Amino acid sequence: WRGDIRITKDTYNHLDYGMLERYVVINSLPVEEYLRGIAETSEKQQYEKLKAMALLVKWYVLYYLGENEHPSIPVDAKYDAVDDPRIFQKYVGAGVESLNVLWKKALRETEDLVITYQGILPILPYFHCSAGFTWSALEKFGRTDTPYLKSKLDVATCAAGVFEWHGVWLSWDGAEKLAKKWANFREIIRYFYEGVYILDLSLIHIW
Repeated sequence: WRGDIRITKDTYNHLDYGMLERYVVINSLPVEEYLRGIAETSEKQQYEKLKAMALLVKWYVLYYLGENEHPSIPVDAKYDAVDDPRIFQKYVGAGVESLNVLWKKALRETEDLVITYQGILPILPYFHCSAGFTWSALEKFGRTDTPYLKSKLDVATCAAGVFEWHGVWLSWDGAEKLAKKWANFREIIRYFYEGVYILDLSLIHIW
């Protein structure tokens, strides 16, 4: 691992079982090192899909470093997110860094990019695979504040023809197939998240 490790006892809101008190292992480390240990992708996947995912996992961190509260953050926690792979991004530690060469390259090539919607950080989760389409946030969760999360046709479907996970926003398998056929990472993101803007911070000059 990188950074510091500590063990504490926390009460937290488990998404399935409600409020629980459990011992929690907390690994504190810089964001850049945390991102390198994310295992949401495979080195065998299309590189443009990896770049799209690099932007999305970085967005997830930025979103919850702000004033947005993740539903499973422990009560009175001193950190902003949880790395339990059942409910958050799958962080597996520094051991994976030597294996994920393309992932580290994708992070470097997108390090100055962020996704915005009308000047704000939008909520942009993703899921595994669909039944041939994605749900809009309005249809699935009744949200009226996310006009960029619309239902989309998905070019890939789950083997069983049903949804795996919540079914809203970007589909992993759909992004992989789009990248394999023709799309670059910008086109993938703009397809699934209609109306968002990919901002290049390296082009912003403060005088």
